[in-house]
Amino acid sequence: MKLLKAQAALEQAKKELEELRAIPVKVVTAVKNEILDMIREVAKHNNNRMNLPVFKGEFLGKISDRSVLQRKDWMESFVHDMGWTTFDEMNADRQTLKQSYQNERQASNVKKRENALE
Repeated sequence: MKLLKAQAALEQAKKELEELRAIPVKVVTAVKNEILDMIREVAKHNNNRMNLPVFKGEFLGKISDRSVLQRKDWMESFVHDMGWTTFDEMNADRQTLKQSYQNERQASNVKKRENALE
């Protein structure tokens, strides 16, 4: 009786093993991210803080809590959320965002002038 159970268990294990072998193996590749490398290197030398001087900037007013710019974890999550891996990608997005911000600003100024004339 035990021998039959053992043989059944062995056959079941062989069947499951074959099913597992049939699953394609995906190789995980490491993605090099030069922005994250820079953030980590700067933070390593400054007690896990970015320690970057942020005095002025065209879009700085859009950030309500500027102290988060000094936090390494926040900056890393921001880079991940934006999907950047190189400074070229970051610069391309910056140019796009800058153009849309300027368009918003011009539209806002036009509305203010129209309201002032009424």
